[in-house]
Amino acid sequence: MRNLLLMALLVLAGCGSFHEVPEDYRPLERVKQSVLAPSGGIATIGDTAYVADLDAWLAKRPPGSPRYKATLRHEQEHSKRQFADGVRSWTAKYMTDIGFMWAEEQVGWYYEIQTLRQWGLDVSPEAVADILKDYSNLRGPMVSYEEALAW
Repeated sequence: MRNLLLMALLVLAGCGSFHEVPEDYRPLERVKQSVLAPSGGIATIGDTAYVADLDAWLAKRPPGSPRYKATLRHEQEHSKRQFADGVRSWTAKYMTDIGFMWAEEQVGWYYEIQTLRQWGLDVSPEAVADILKDYSNLRGPMVSYEEALAW
């Protein structure tokens, strides 16, 4: 029940500022600012991806840029899988099952990395591992730096 409360808080804490994403990323429809979104990160629930500071997020990933496309492709995959499995049940499992979370992030990061590479950008395994080591859910850290780097 706690995880559903957190999900509801994230959705309700949006300040109204949002960015509509291109139809290519459906079922993802928008990126919305929320005070409860991860600082510097992004969290997707259903058709909406939440960020702490929408202007900063867009400045770092201008629409149409490779980083914009790669990030949205990652979040699109989460959105697709949520709708396929049921948004509430997928989100509850993601927030409480570290193995499930890690498996889902591997899929999302696969698409993000592939998109960046398609645009000719180098992807540093160390940089990705450094990001992944900070992911956690209600059970604790998702993965160590070493495990993420080995992946």
